[in-house]
Order: sequence, then structure tokens, then C-alpha cells
Amino acid sequence: MTNPKIAQTFESTFNRFVQTRMAGFRLEDFLEEGVPEGQKHADYVFPEQRIIVELKTLVKDHGDRASVTRHVADGLDKYKFPKTCLGQWLSGKAPLPRQVARYVDRKVQNSIKGAVRGSNGQIRSTQQLLSEPHEGILMIANLTETMFGPVELLKNFAKHALERRSLAIDAIVLITPGVAYSAEGSLPQHYLMPVYREGKTHLGDFVEPLLESWIDFEALELGQEPDVEIANQIDEKSKSARPNLRYRP
Repeated sequence: MTNPKIAQTFESTFNRFVQTRMAGFRLEDFLEEGVPEGQKHADYVFPEQRIIVELKTLVKDHGDRASVTRHVADGLDKYKFPKTCLGQWLSGKAPLPRQVARYVDRKVQNSIKGAVRGSNGQIRSTQQLLSEPHEGILMIANLTETMFGPVELLKNFAKHALERRSLAIDAIVLITPGVAYSAEGSLPQHYLMPVYREGKTHLGDFVEPLLESWIDFEALELGQEPDVEIANQIDEKSKSARPNLRYRP
């Protein structure tokens, strides 16, 4: 299911946040002559920090029952499995055949891969428009996607980014304003999670204040008081880590 109006509303809110809280600009407002017609570009520029941010909103929920069921049915048909497999899987009596499970995963991964490919090109194109070197951040706002948990979703984006031969994305930041996750016995939580390219953890000096300010801004917009938990998570392959934020609205 896709709802573009949700994305438009969120992007309008995020525009106000960037302009009023972070002293950033939409690229077309920052460039004196505007963006050349037809040229792909990222959404925001922060000239003082020399950072470009491309915002991607996830508005298609691959985890809703209708979407997953449709992909499973297509996979069963493609690999000539009996249609009874669908009912057995839906009832929990049997797992999907391995070929079908991989087929469904590819369908979802292709969407993520396409978002990364497009964002990488937009950031690189924007770097070429600016007179000084700028680092690039991909910010993902999950508004509806329930197929993956927050950590798995961020890992999938990072995986596809690292597969790019010419990578312009120096950090990926996931926020989940439209999806709250809850473990057994816990209250629903929204997540704000960054991951950094090797040698780019210094971008946390920009990302962490941005996320803290966003929590405050969003709570003010909703008339709520957030309950924030900071969790330091260290990748076993990394010598350093930056904090992740979890909060209950």
C-alpha cells in the first residue's frame, strides 16, 4: 500500500524543521541561479557544515498482508509449486519453499536497492553543483514500512550502499516517525539510528544534535513530551560507536 499524501505532509514538516532549527536550505533556495533544469539533486544543503542531505520517505508497506501474500503467490506460480502451499504458509503449518522465500525477499530488496541507487546519484550530482566539497547523508524516514525491524532495515540500506562502486553516501540515518516498534512487555518506541561509512564517524557531530533537535521539534508539533533513551551500540568490527536514540511519544 502506498500513500503519497503521508510523504508530502512529512516532507513539509521536515522542511520547516531544517529551516527553523538547523539553519539549512532546500538546494533550489540556496543556489543563486537555482538547479539546472532536469538535473537530479539532493534535498538539503547545510553550507556551514558543508553537508548535503537527501531525504527518502518509505511510504510503501511491503509488510502488509496483501502485499506479502501477492508476492508469495507470484513466487509459487513462478517456481511451479502447488497453490496449496499458500494456505499452508498463511496458516503457519509449513514454511515457504526456499526458492519462493528468496523471490519474496528480492522483491522487497529491489525497492531498497533502488532508493539507495537514486539517493547516491542525487548526492553526487549535488556535490558537482556546489563550489566546495560537501559530505553526503542519506536520511530515511520510515512512514509505513513494517516488513523489517529498525536495525534490520538500516542494515539493508547500508548493505546496498556499500555495494555501490562510486559511493557518495557518507552516512545513513534512519528515523521512524510513522512506525512504532514494541517488544514483548515494552511500550511502542520510535527509533533514530545512524550508521557511518568508514572514516566518517565525525559526521555524528552533526547528526546527533540534528536527531535530538528533531525529537524536540516533533514532540512540540504533536503537543507531547518525549521519553528518550540513548543506547550506545558498538559494532564488533568498529573501534568506535555513536549513540542511537529510542523514544516513546
